[in-house]
Formats: sequence, structure tokens, C-alpha cells
Amino acid sequence: MYQKRTYPITGPAVAVICALFSVAAAGQITVQPATITFHTYEPQSINLTYNGQPLPATAVISHKVYAGKNARDDFFTIVSADGSMTITPTQQAESGISKFIIQTTHGPVTVDVYTPFDNTPDCLENRAKGEGCSVEDLKMRLGLYTRSPRETITMTLPPTYYTGQTLCFDMEKTPGRTYTWRVNNQLVAQGEEANCLNYTFNTPGPYVIEYTESVGGVIVAKTTATTNVVGAPALSVGTNAEIALKAPEGYGRYVWKLDGMVLGEGLELRRSFKHAGDYTIVVEASQPTVSGLEPIKLSQYNVNVVEKLQFSERD
Repeated sequence: MYQKRTYPITGPAVAVICALFSVAAAGQITVQPATITFHTYEPQSINLTYNGQPLPATAVISHKVYAGKNARDDFFTIVSADGSMTITPTQQAESGISKFIIQTTHGPVTVDVYTPFDNTPDCLENRAKGEGCSVEDLKMRLGLYTRSPRETITMTLPPTYYTGQTLCFDMEKTPGRTYTWRVNNQLVAQGEEANCLNYTFNTPGPYVIEYTESVGGVIVAKTTATTNVVGAPALSVGTNAEIALKAPEGYGRYVWKLDGMVLGEGLELRRSFKHAGDYTIVVEASQPTVSGLEPIKLSQYNVNVVEKLQFSERD
């Protein structure tokens, strides 16, 4: 039969064990920041410390980048220095989420790496085009955001406008939304206060008006409308007959000119012509009194003056 024996630990031995445990607990490696996001291809740095002191570059054994389960060291160029590492995306880097695992002599550390590249517009657009999908679908598949249900909005335009006419839209405003207007794919207004649009058609041709509402970069509503702009028809009037022209409203000052000569000021102009011919009258509107109007607006009026026939009674 075995006898159970107990061996007491003396004071010095206890002190040695406690000291070893204390040293092991104090050894801690940290990385700051633990998450980095690349909006562009510009390099970023992380700091590595051990027990609060910069980690020597010689203490880094290896590093790997994983996209899912696949190692993708071709995504980044990495340069080690004492206490830090500089990470630069390569042209092979893809939009999405990666893990950067660093093995050191004191153990591993992990950095979460997000690469939306959302400040390099061509990146996502070109990839979406190559994969035959929309940019929103690509972002959702890469985990950059979750699609929100789109709202249905409509925008209807008359089929024809004349040059010099102004298109006015006033969409309902919702706090926290960004409003974007494009005319023929050119950005003309954007911002949280841009729910109203005032746009003057200066040249003839087809026009496509695109309107979007977004929250946090995600489009929640979108619509388009088309119209055609033609040259304004000339006003026909007889000699010595008075015509009345009215400028676009919403401005504090108006100056009417004919061939550079000032004809008058004010919202309306009344004028007659002694001689037949074609005349072009321009009004310059300035000092807008309504928000959203362009600072200076030029409007043109073509006038065709014909000789007025004179009739006399027979004796």
C-alpha cells in the first residue's frame, strides 16, 4: 500500500516561482492601430511595442496577408523598422477585407485591413465594369456595405425647352441625406442642402437629368429624366410697334443691352424699332434674391422686325 506524502515548499522556492510568473505576465506585445483602412493607395504605418518599448525590427520573424483563406502577400509592400511597419497597397490589391498576421519572437499580432479604395473612383468602377455588375453590387459582395431598400421617386420634364429657359426642381428634404444632380453626366450640384436645382439651358441638344439621394455613401433613391432643348424662336414684330420683354425672376438687378449699348434696367423692357432687321437683346441678371440661382444669368431674346405696311384710303 502506497503512502501519500506531502512535501512542503520552503519560502525561497515560493519566491522564485512567483517571480517567474510575474515576468511572464508582464511580457506583452501590442500593435496600434489594430485596424487600418485604405481609402487610397497611400502608405500607412502601424506601431509595434513589447512591454511598452518599441519592438526591434529583428524581432519580426514573418508576416502574411490573408484574404479569406488565401495568402495574398502581393496585395501590399511592407517595410519593417524598429517599432513600426509601413504598409503600402500594390496595384494588385483588391477592394475588401484582409487580415495582416505578424509573427514575432514574442508571439503573433493581427491587424484588420479594410481596402474600400473609395477615394480612387476609377478602381471600383473599372472592376465593376469588368465583372459586369454595378458598383453597389460589387461593394455589397465585398462586404463594404449592406444594401438598403431603394425608395421610388419620379421626375418628369416637358419634352422641349428653349435655350435660356431655367429648369427648377424642389425635392423633399430629409435630414442626413446627400443630394446629387448631374446634367449630361456632369456634376452640377451636390450636398445636404442641394435638394433644390435651378439649371439654365444655354445650348440646344438632348439633355439627361440625373438625381440621387444617398446616406453614408449608399444610394437610397435615384431617378432620371430627359428633355430636348432647341433655340428660342425669334419674336416677330412690325416697325415702330412696341414689344415687352420680361427677364427671369429672382434677381435684384437687371441690365438690358443691344449690341453692347444699355437700353435700360429693371425686370421688364419695352422697346420699339424704327427699321426692319434682326436684333438680339441680352439681359444680364445679377444679385440673386433666391438661393440656388447662379450669380449672373444671361438671357437672350431674338427679335425679327419687319416693315409695317402702310395703307391709305382711296379718294
